[in-house]
Amino acid sequence: MVPLRTGFPASREILSGPDRSMRITHLTLLLLPHKICVTPRASIGFHQAYYDKAFTFGIKVTSSEGTSDLMSYYPQPVKDWIRRNGGLTTEMKKIKNGVDLWKIVDPCPEDF
Repeated sequence: MVPLRTGFPASREILSGPDRSMRITHLTLLLLPHKICVTPRASIGFHQAYYDKAFTFGIKVTSSEGTSDLMSYYPQPVKDWIRRNGGLTTEMKKIKNGVDLWKIVDPCPEDF
């Protein structure tokens, strides 16, 4: 995801480009789903939660508790998309701009 940019009317956040920071995406979806929009270049990705590699000797160790926690907070359209696409796995699953993404996040107005 290209950095969120403010300044859009009504303080909307704009997601433009591929999702490169899952933390920002997750926080935005969880806290401000009605205050963001996506440009035609946007995509959002999801994967299972995992422990910080600094605490697992550099090995990616998934966290079923963390994944369950994330899922419990996602808005229903996100949960629906994840379920329709086989659930969360260790691999990133991306929603590219289009109808599936627009069910989760509004498209930005054309004058963006």
